[in-house]
Amino acid sequence: MDASIVESSSWTKGLAFSILASLIGAVSKLCLRKSYTILGADAVAPIPLNDETANLYDHAEKDEESTAYDDSSEDDVESDQPHSIAERWEIREFGWKEDSVWWRKFRAFTIRAVGVFGMTVLGPSCNVYALQFASPGILCPIGSGLALVWIVLFSDRAIGEKPRPVQVLAVGLIVLGEAIVSVTGDHTNVSVLTMDDIQEQYREPQLLAYFGGVLIWVIILALVINRGSSGWRRFAWGLIGGSVTGVQNFIKDSLAVIHGLDGSHFPPQLFLMLLMAGLLPLTGLLLLMQ
Repeated sequence: MDASIVESSSWTKGLAFSILASLIGAVSKLCLRKSYTILGADAVAPIPLNDETANLYDHAEKDEESTAYDDSSEDDVESDQPHSIAERWEIREFGWKEDSVWWRKFRAFTIRAVGVFGMTVLGPSCNVYALQFASPGILCPIGSGLALVWIVLFSDRAIGEKPRPVQVLAVGLIVLGEAIVSVTGDHTNVSVLTMDDIQEQYREPQLLAYFGGVLIWVIILALVINRGSSGWRRFAWGLIGGSVTGVQNFIKDSLAVIHGLDGSHFPPQLFLMLLMAGLLPLTGLLLLMQ
């Protein structure tokens, strides 16, 4: 079989799994957001029952019975929030009419578990598998950019939150940057490396400068989190989580070393690389959830 055909098929398979991983990542993030919106209904504070609140409840019932409602206005205005003491007391005693508190918490926990599983196991597994067929220089930017596109497309339908124009613009700029990185990045696909190759590679000044730059960047973001306003703190949490998650050198290098082994000897450095390959994405996810 022609080598170019094999290489084309390999890249196609890698891109397919990268796109699948981006879709899984987007769905997982939407699941996490959905779990928080479900629990948002629990924000209504209960009213303690005593003589004063009981009298207020009785008066509220009488006021509601004596008030004439306009049917047309009721059709135009709908709200899920309780407006009267009687309604709030009913919610406290019996829960929401359509959904009990324990059921909302169970749903939120289940949806959050699905999101965490997708972001920590299923999505990264597809990404790691895709890295065996194509270069991370093109797979990683495409996967990250597509994940944002899926979120923008499905957020309104999935969680009822329509992205604001500034958010759409921000996603567009990110996707543009990812496309530039994909076009101008290194597309070589080194499938086999030895530990000697890895040690030589990690001593290169360029890679050391990269790790040093990431460390300085994280320190700056940590200072913003400790001293900035609430808006800047949320912004910094997102940046620091994405920056830590983006350090994916260890995943690709670990796979390249494993491919070059005969199965009889696993160097100790490989276990450290595998630990870092799993620890950094999990740490980034925890930071993103702050």
